[in-house]
Amino acid sequence: MDETMDASEVAAMPDWDLEEWEHALTIRVGTAYACRQCGNLIMVTRGGVGVLDLVCCGKPMQPVCTDSGKATST
Repeated sequence: MDETMDASEVAAMPDWDLEEWEHALTIRVGTAYACRQCGNLIMVTRGGVGVLDLVCCGKPMQPVCTDSGKATST
């Protein structure tokens, strides 16, 4: 699991061990998100563990992908 998951995806997988939960809920520095409606961009500058629900123009922001098709993260 290399991509960040949203809360509904996390809730759908209750049989995870602690390491899998930490990986899914890790907010990584350098991950970028974009609003597909207005083009607003944000980048995570302080990482942590938790749920990151970014909303712009009333819709969830989407992770910005690299040329390889994977969401950016470090």
